[in-house]
Amino acid sequence: MDLSQWYIKYIFNSHLKVLNSDPEQRKYYPNQTSREVKSGHYVSVKPTVLPNTYMVHYSPLLASHLYLSSDTMLSLKMQHFLTGDIDKTIHSWATPILYQYMVLK
Repeated sequence: MDLSQWYIKYIFNSHLKVLNSDPEQRKYYPNQTSREVKSGHYVSVKPTVLPNTYMVHYSPLLASHLYLSSDTMLSLKMQHFLTGDIDKTIHSWATPILYQYMVLK
């Protein structure tokens, strides 16, 4: 199963279905600067892509619990997904988790 099939089958962002998005998010897209949000529970952002990335290690055990194969984990699509490069893979709804530690410091 490739990353797109896995995402469709297993990822259900229920919070995005029950919470209200900021009605002005399209006006400010890609929403990468701080601003006051007067209405809504969340703002969709276009992630900042992490530069020059490569896979150092992943846990085969954890991947298997998430129904992700070794081929999927080592794929370019997964690398793009984990690094926020949504133009080359499936849409993500948040900035890559290590962004603040790897790029902002």
